[in-house]
Amino acid sequence: MRRLIQSHVAAGQEGVDMVCTDGLVRRVYPVLAAFVGDHPEQCLVACCAENWYPKCHMPANQCGATVEFPSCNQVQTAHFIAKGLCPVFLPFWANLLHCDIFTSITSDILHQLHQGIIKDHLKKWCMAIVGKKAFDSRFRATPFHPGLDHKQLEQVFVTTLVGTTPNHEVVWASCALIDFVYLAQYHSHSDDTLHALQDALNEFHAFKDVFIDLGCHEHFNIPKLHSLVHYVESIHQFGSLDGFNTENSERLHIDYTKKAYAATNRRNYTMQMTKWLNRQEAVRWFNSYLTWHNNGHTTGPSINEHSDDSETDDPTPPADQGSPPSSYHIARRPHFPRQTA
Repeated sequence: MRRLIQSHVAAGQEGVDMVCTDGLVRRVYPVLAAFVGDHPEQCLVACCAENWYPKCHMPANQCGATVEFPSCNQVQTAHFIAKGLCPVFLPFWANLLHCDIFTSITSDILHQLHQGIIKDHLKKWCMAIVGKKAFDSRFRATPFHPGLDHKQLEQVFVTTLVGTTPNHEVVWASCALIDFVYLAQYHSHSDDTLHALQDALNEFHAFKDVFIDLGCHEHFNIPKLHSLVHYVESIHQFGSLDGFNTENSERLHIDYTKKAYAATNRRNYTMQMTKWLNRQEAVRWFNSYLTWHNNGHTTGPSINEHSDDSETDDPTPPADQGSPPSSYHIARRPHFPRQTA
């Protein structure tokens, strides 16, 4: 990471000329405004242990508290070890001008809410209370249930839970947490939506002890649970959180890692994955060419020309759009050189 942003160090200190949207050239000084990553990556760049929260001085045994702790400050290096921070050799942000990595860390809807609090915790707590078979049967009985994905499960989670336990606080706590998840995904916010977001979090904390009373969990020392306290602050600082969600980038893990690994024999898979990805890229390029060709964009001389002298710059007439061509011809020389598709 330090090598990737090495050029930004000098640019932030000395400035760099850039063309703005109005066409004028101005001298700008780029700074690191936001860091997007999952919890282990956030802890890595914040130089703290993973059982701590990277943005503030929260003790590891008070993750379930609703109070806000003092924010971390990279100037206070003398207290790093006492605050759960770990020494790291030259972090990538050490030489960046006006950089405060602790305030640059953004909230992550995918890993903190969908896959964190809902999938890894709330779902397991409720299934421990209701029972896996009873929960699955009620989910299958839901009319037009959307699917098995964690985001789709959230749409019918509360309706599946209603009537399964005599303790209504379980439903109230679950409903408040689901409300928080949906409010956090708004594309735009106002004071009313932020108040509703905070009220949903307060309601969950008011009823969350029922999970300990029923024996499905022992404590709430979960760093991702404490991260919900900073959502309103993060929205005030960065705007709506859909622009900082890691879901878009995590989607590439499926296309370039999981599918590639599934195509191997699980032995020496690195070379096999690389070869599989190269072949998939070649197929996509060829499909793009066929689509371009079949749309009548064939131009330039064909490969069946006898000599270079007979080549002309006149484009060939487009093929009949009603039926596919019987054969394909690739030009020896590009008709539009040095131009991208």
